[in-house]
Amino acid sequence: MNKCLCGSQDLKASVHDEYYLCNECGSLVSVKPRNIQRYDFSGVLKKHIIERSYLDFADRIPFWFNELKKIPLNDSVLEIGCSHGGFLYYCNAFGFSRCVGVELNEELCQYVRDTFNIETICADFPDVEIDEKFDIVCGFDLIEHLENPLAGLKKMAELGKYVVIQIPIYSGEALDYFPYFDAGVHLFIPSKKTINKLFDLAGLELISCVDGAFKQNLTMIGKVKDESIN
Repeated sequence: MNKCLCGSQDLKASVHDEYYLCNECGSLVSVKPRNIQRYDFSGVLKKHIIERSYLDFADRIPFWFNELKKIPLNDSVLEIGCSHGGFLYYCNAFGFSRCVGVELNEELCQYVRDTFNIETICADFPDVEIDEKFDIVCGFDLIEHLENPLAGLKKMAELGKYVVIQIPIYSGEALDYFPYFDAGVHLFIPSKKTINKLFDLAGLELISCVDGAFKQNLTMIGKVKDESIN
């Protein structure tokens, strides 16, 4: 990667030898290009996702659902990078009438369909055609994986009236205490300043920003600007 998610190419060495530091905005940028093979639903990744499909119901899923309930329109939800599909299952069980997921790997999509009976589209977001608009579009642990996060946020804003994301935020802690350094998979570790700027450029008004379910995460809600939602 030779460009930050803010667009700057003014990069220098950082505290981590597999990430550059952006002089312009303070975000961290993976030295390695995107490693698409790491998204195969097999081996260690498959074991991890299946384990998380049980564990997430105890922490992250209820937390994210409570954030969605802050939004006045909450009948339909599209989740980009839906992983095992448990969050959409939870949303459906607690009142959302329309729940759809997007995932990169067809085997994982089929796992979601078989395990939770959730409609799932196999696509490499944002390269997906969806002829439908949702009340809410979510992307938890998504933005840092995208080669063009701004294009991803813009696509999310096109597909929904509200956008909800979770991102990791690095605040200078010791490397051993920050688990999100994974060059080639986490392409960016954005600064809070930069993600706020991207929301604005994507046509989103930031209406909520809170600490995530886990440490070193932020969960943010944006409302599409200049659009009636009544």
